[in-house]
Amino acid sequence: MFQYSIKRILLFIPTIFLVSCLTFLLSKLVPADQVAILLNVQGIDDSNDIWNEEYASLHKKMNLDLPYFYFSIQPNYTILTSNDEYGILEQQLIAKLSKQRYREPFITTLLNLFKECPSSIERKLLSSNTLLQISTKLSTMRNKLDDEIIKRIDTHIQKASLNKIKWHYPVFHLNGLQNQYHLWIKKILRGDFGISLIDTRPVTDKLWDSMQWSLVLVGLNIFFALLIAFPIGLYNGVHPNSTFDNISNGILFAFFAIPKFWLATLFIIFFTTSEFGAWTNIFPSVGRWYTDGSQSFVSMIIEKWENLILPVLMLVIPDTAYLARLIRSSVQEEYSKEYIKTAKSKGLSKKELTINHILPNSLIPTISLLVGSLPSAIASTLVIEVIFNIPGIGRLMFESIESSDWAMLYPIVLIISILAVIIFLIGDFLIAFLNPKIKFK
Repeated sequence: MFQYSIKRILLFIPTIFLVSCLTFLLSKLVPADQVAILLNVQGIDDSNDIWNEEYASLHKKMNLDLPYFYFSIQPNYTILTSNDEYGILEQQLIAKLSKQRYREPFITTLLNLFKECPSSIERKLLSSNTLLQISTKLSTMRNKLDDEIIKRIDTHIQKASLNKIKWHYPVFHLNGLQNQYHLWIKKILRGDFGISLIDTRPVTDKLWDSMQWSLVLVGLNIFFALLIAFPIGLYNGVHPNSTFDNISNGILFAFFAIPKFWLATLFIIFFTTSEFGAWTNIFPSVGRWYTDGSQSFVSMIIEKWENLILPVLMLVIPDTAYLARLIRSSVQEEYSKEYIKTAKSKGLSKKELTINHILPNSLIPTISLLVGSLPSAIASTLVIEVIFNIPGIGRLMFESIESSDWAMLYPIVLIISILAVIIFLIGDFLIAFLNPKIKFK
């Protein structure tokens, strides 16, 4: 058991490493310019004279001038630049046109032509992604530029097809520890997830504020679901095809089949108002959980606990249905095994059989399936948090996607992935604890 625990914990490290690599890669595939977004939040747009300096400073501060990973495999036509040679916007345009296989002399000549334009127009041209975008921007700014400059740029762009590299081969580059991923993961290990692109608040603070709500919801959900499902599933497993088993199975199957978002919407419409009769106003309406920050989390829960009844109920009902049927199947399967018949022939009562034999053995497959369903249960709180306006991590993820706050989104994905791995690890340990006979090799 000890060796197995060490192996599982050691396996945890490469798993999290792969998850972090995938999360980092996804964050780099987003087309949004995080530096420009943060500058806009601070009130500095691209028409401001200090925009270039502020952009370069923030770009370097966020380590975006460094290579992505410890190594890279790039085509031989890739142009590698540094801050000493070109500015940030120039480097970005060089990288974009380099990926499109344009030769370095062609690109540098184009940059020199841009320098003859006014600085505001130069910035707009440098922010282009393709030569077609450059031509389009030039056509819209003809009244602001000298015709001679426009003609020279257009003539140069027309030669683009003659300046494309047709044949290439891969080149391996070793980037060392000074790369974006290494510095990013170091900051995360220190608890620094960066700042939000929407309000520039530390991501760590927003994560903790939201995580508390999600942990409360998930904790209450698991507690009440197990409290209700366990006795129902155990009784139905020991007394299959009884009247209670048939009726409860039908009800549980119906609740399991109903989507949580639809069930929650129905309860909000019909059971939180007096519109359909005084007797239908059973639950409090959707709560308002946001405060000015002076109220603590615990005091808010104590004050507004009634508003959590319906959200928790919407989580508990489908999960109870799933767990009860799961426990019933495990108990019934265990009850049909040969050793139970032997135990019965020895005179053991049904109570003794259930407590001493059936219950411990049926818990192992139940825990395995339960652990596998917990990550999806965490994910399902997203829908409930959005519907009931609860500021949990699920709602924070939804708002981050809606507002393109990628700096906020990817730490959430990373944390949920880590929680899933930890849950599976705990499940393995619980199985080993319940049945010491299991040999882990």
